[in-house]
Amino acid sequence: MKRFPWLKMRKKTDPELPLEPPLWFGNQSNGEYFRPATRKDRQTRKLILETADLNARKLGMDRRDFLSSVMGMATTLYVMNHVSACSSSDTGKPSGKSDKDAGFGVPKDAMLDAELACQLVSGDEFIFDVQTHWFKKDDLAKFPLYIQLFGPLFDVTTEDNYIKDIFLDSQTTIAALTEWPGVACTGSTTTNCGLPLSNDSNAA
Repeated sequence: MKRFPWLKMRKKTDPELPLEPPLWFGNQSNGEYFRPATRKDRQTRKLILETADLNARKLGMDRRDFLSSVMGMATTLYVMNHVSACSSSDTGKPSGKSDKDAGFGVPKDAMLDAELACQLVSGDEFIFDVQTHWFKKDDLAKFPLYIQLFGPLFDVTTEDNYIKDIFLDSQTTIAALTEWPGVACTGSTTTNCGLPLSNDSNAA
């Protein structure tokens, strides 16, 4: 198996980076909301790394190479199924239930078969991006602070680039365009007010 180029960029004297599954199970934040990792998250990550270690040894592969391969993703999804079927939603403790899983149809063989794993994780699925943002310079006449802070960005945040980035350069099928919060313009408030993306621009 050919190693990924980024695996060769590190010097041998650099400290070893921790192994991580292809999906993140640590603390999460989008800058507006913070979600700490749960006990179940930590236990799922631990089980994925242990299973990946066993699978990599069976194939004679480096663990990091295995985790970054399609078989690493299949292993991750397989373990997530196992954990969901055998534990409660938050604690990760065994519940004795096995009537459901996380819904990932990953057979055990896919963890060791790259071709089978590739068939499972590739496809043309429906993807709905539930929150996207966009600024339009023409809507910011009453927002001089925004122009001052983000002025150079408006040369690239065009409608054409929004469509290109969301729909042409990704696999997104449908996207929700979410309004940025604004301040109502009143008789005494005439600057830094209005909507960074007007309703008309949003609808268009």
